[in-house]
Amino acid sequence: MSIIQQYSKIQLDMKKVFTLIILISILISNSSCSKDCGFALADLVTELAFSGVVTVTAGVPFNIPNAISNVINTVERCNDNVKETLGAGESKSRLLVDFDTQNNGSFASTQLNNNFTVPSISSGATAEENYSFSFDEPGDYRVITFADDSDDVDERMENNNASAPEILPAGRVTEIGATPVDETLIIRVLPNPNFQRKKGAPLVRLLSRTVKIID
Repeated sequence: MSIIQQYSKIQLDMKKVFTLIILISILISNSSCSKDCGFALADLVTELAFSGVVTVTAGVPFNIPNAISNVINTVERCNDNVKETLGAGESKSRLLVDFDTQNNGSFASTQLNNNFTVPSISSGATAEENYSFSFDEPGDYRVITFADDSDDVDERMENNNASAPEILPAGRVTEIGATPVDETLIIRVLPNPNFQRKKGAPLVRLLSRTVKIID
């Protein structure tokens, strides 16, 4: 075999090796890209439209909007891509209203503790609840809402479903979000000279509740 033929063979062998290396790299890359990364779980959070102390008049209807959102994942990644967030199926919300009978911030008297059906919420969408109340007895009321109260939805975070911390008279925090929460909503009801609650009637009435999905 001549020197030229040997050189040509070496070049051909090098091309084969180089081609083989490229093919292996492509296979590895395709294998990595085609790997099933799965999805990020849904994450339901709830937020009342108001926080802090809000003053109303006894016997006068007052609306409180509440948003339950399926937060888009921005943390969990796969192959340098952020995982797509799953939708949340139908769930239950909860509305809790406590009255401060001792006027000392204990809020030991539960007036409303109701569950409601929330439709499925797609990634990044919001279920907007609107509660209409009549607070019929002067004093302070604490309002807290909860998302996925029955744990129907598998979530990335299960400890951020309350609109604010729920604090018992003993001072124990029973639930607090993993992310900063808003100040608890306190409804301060002033006397109404034109309204008098009937004896034995509830201190607060839920007049209506509506819900709609906002994409």
